[in-house]
Amino acid sequence: MASLSAKGPPVTCSEEAEILACRRTVVFAMECGFSEVVVEGDNQSVMSALALRKSLSSRVGRIIQDVLCVLNCLHWSQVQCTRMSANTAAHALARYAQYVTLVYLDGGVPSPCD
Repeated sequence: MASLSAKGPPVTCSEEAEILACRRTVVFAMECGFSEVVVEGDNQSVMSALALRKSLSSRVGRIIQDVLCVLNCLHWSQVQCTRMSANTAAHALARYAQYVTLVYLDGGVPSPCD
């Protein structure tokens, strides 16, 4: 098991934040040696584009193509949209990432109380 928390570049919209996080996540999963990945996010348009394997015509279209390229290199992947209220772990990590540059944990995730 591996986990990643990282602060990303400034973004202009939620689509951009979601797809940049997706790209970093799938690249990280590949670097860790995973060949099967489930990608979850709460931005409907981005998750639908990834699930349908098609690009958006918006400014994030090229980044979506990058993510699709990495996903195509994996043995198996699934993309699904989750409601923000059901995505509490991701949002807790995002809040934590505001204060760190990069954390790489291998072998388990520490308790939030640590």
